[in-house]
Amino acid sequence: MVNKKTRQFFEFQVKERLMADGLSEGVAVSIIEFILYKLAYLLHKRSNPLNRYYWGEIVEKVREGHGFADKDEAHEYIKQRYNSQLMTICGEEYIIPKSTAKMSNSETKEFHKRIRETESLHGIWINLPNECGYDEDKMYK
Repeated sequence: MVNKKTRQFFEFQVKERLMADGLSEGVAVSIIEFILYKLAYLLHKRSNPLNRYYWGEIVEKVREGHGFADKDEAHEYIKQRYNSQLMTICGEEYIIPKSTAKMSNSETKEFHKRIRETESLHGIWINLPNECGYDEDKMYK
């Protein structure tokens, strides 16, 4: 998010201000940690159009094309196929799906592209964001 020096300066300034307003140091530190947590979440949170496109277009087309019962089942298939890692546990290899929630917007863009390209080989046509009424340039920023 920010470099260490900037973070330390921010923490010092806010802590001093909060303590000057009569809060204890422990409360001030808790407030700072909460602010930094929320900022990190907001900076890495995917946009609503991005989520609507993923669930409304990609997941729905994959669900229809493969005959999954619901969107959650299709989402699990997508994670397993397009966002997983191979792990060896007790000598056995397992494919473990990774969370899509922690992807940056640029990682999400590549993820969506991989899904569209590969699924098209199976006759499943997934529209591009701009074909669904989304501004792709704004969506993946």
